[in-house]
Amino acid sequence: VHPVPLELLNLEDQSHHVKSSVPLREPLFAPSPSRIEFREYEAFGKAEAVVRFRNNDYVARRIKIEQPDSLHFAVAGPHGPKKQALRQSKIASGMEAWFTVQFRPNEIGDYGCELICVTEREKFALPVRAFGLE
Repeated sequence: VHPVPLELLNLEDQSHHVKSSVPLREPLFAPSPSRIEFREYEAFGKAEAVVRFRNNDYVARRIKIEQPDSLHFAVAGPHGPKKQALRQSKIASGMEAWFTVQFRPNEIGDYGCELICVTEREKFALPVRAFGLE
């Protein structure tokens, strides 16, 4: 399931490669997983999840994730699979950028936010949920 773009951006403002092989109904970068969930966490602890974004276009593209408006969630990256910093901000065609989502709850309960992912062409949301005792 592909995330639905929230907003289309002007590709000409971001890149001289204005044509894309990815249909407009799909984001340039495919997230994996398409939803982040935290379970079995401890109050005042720290939990992390990695989300990978694969560049599905035929040219190198950029992606970033805006910091969520939440005290409980934060995003680090982009980085490679061993958390090494990337040397450049463009991700080659078919390659992945990795981001780490950090969750720091102050009590056991249900939490959630939407990560706003921004590519050269669109913005889309990636849901993040944390579930307390069930």
